Amino acid sequence: MSYHVKAAALMSKASGPNQPASEEIEKSAKLLVKITPSDTTYRSYQRQAKKLLGLPDTFSISPLPEESITGFEMRDSILFQRAYLVAYANPTWFAAELPRTDAVAVANLRLDSGSPPPFVLLSETTKKPQGRFFESLLEHEFVHVNQAIRGAFPASPKGGARELAENIFQVTRAEYEANLIQLTRWPQFYFQQVPRYLREGTGLSLDRWCVLRGYTQGLEHIVEAAAAGWIDEGEFMEFIDRLPAVLPPGFRRIGFSQALGREYAANLQSHLLAACQNLSRDVPDGESLYSSLWDRIRQRRIRASSSRRRTRSKPGGMPPTADGQPGQTFGPGPYRPPLAR
Repeated sequence: MSYHVKAAALMSKASGPNQPASEEIEKSAKLLVKITPSDTTYRSYQRQAKKLLGLPDTFSISPLPEESITGFEMRDSILFQRAYLVAYANPTWFAAELPRTDAVAVANLRLDSGSPPPFVLLSETTKKPQGRFFESLLEHEFVHVNQAIRGAFPASPKGGARELAENIFQVTRAEYEANLIQLTRWPQFYFQQVPRYLREGTGLSLDRWCVLRGYTQGLEHIVEAAAAGWIDEGEFMEFIDRLPAVLPPGFRRIGFSQALGREYAANLQSHLLAACQNLSRDVPDGESLYSSLWDRIRQRRIRASSSRRRTRSKPGGMPPTADGQPGQTFGPGPYRPPLAR
C-alpha cells in the first residue's frame, strides 16, 4: 500500500454524523504526505531529540526562564505514525505565559549545549489522557514540528512592512495546513466552532475555515508584536496600509484564490478589530492596551481612506472606516475556544 493511500485512510477515519467533503480528505491526505519528512531526515531528528531525554533536572533553554521546563519525552503521533519530542512546562508558568493555549510548537531556541530540535510545549498536567480535542490539538502541533524539521516553519514577525507581509503569508499557509489536517481527521471540532448559518449561509466550508483561521492567526501575531513593542509601530502601520494591495497576489502565490484575497482585503478593518479584541484577554490591562492600539489603527485607516476618496463623515456620525462603514468601537470580543498556536 502506498503512503498516499495510507494517508487517505488515516484522514478518512473521522467519526460522527458530520463528515468532511471527499475533496477535503484528498487534499489533507496529499498534505500529510508532503509534510512528512523522509526516513533519513526523521532519523536525524530522532537522534537529536533523544539527547534531550537524558538531560538533568536543572537546565536552561533560552529565552525561557529557568525551571519553566520540567522534562522531555517522545509521544506517538496518530497521523504521522512516528514519535515526536514534547517538553512539559510548569503548569503555573504555562497558564500565565500562554493563556487560552493548550499546546504550542517551538523551534529555534537554545540549550546550554546548543540548539534543540523542534518540539511541542505542553503543560505538565497533560501527561494524563486529555480526550479527543486535546488529541487533535497535539496532532496539529506535530504538523508544525514536521514543517520545522523540513525548514518551512514561520519565524516570529519582525522587520519592516515588506517582511511583515511575507510573514503573514507564511503563517497563513503553515496554519492552514495544520488546521486542515487536524479538522479533516476530527471534523466534529469544525462543526462545533463554526455556526450552521455560517457554514450554509456563507459557504464557509471546512477548507475555507482553515484558510481564515490561518490568516487571522497570522494577523494576531503581528498585532500582538506591535502592541508589545517587538516591531516598530510605524512599520506596522505601513504594513496595514500595504496589506489590501498585496493580499490577492500573495494568496495566489501560497495556493489560494485571488478572489479570497480580495475578500479579506475588503474585511481588513473587522479582522483587525477582532484581533485586538481577542488579544486583549491575554495580558493584564489588555483592554486598555489593545483599545488604544485599535484607536490608532482606526485613525490611520480613516486618514488613508480620506486621502483616497476625499470623503467626509456625516455631521454627528462616526467617521467612515476604510471599508466605508461606520467606525467600529472596541469591546470584548466573542468567546474563542482554546486552539493550538
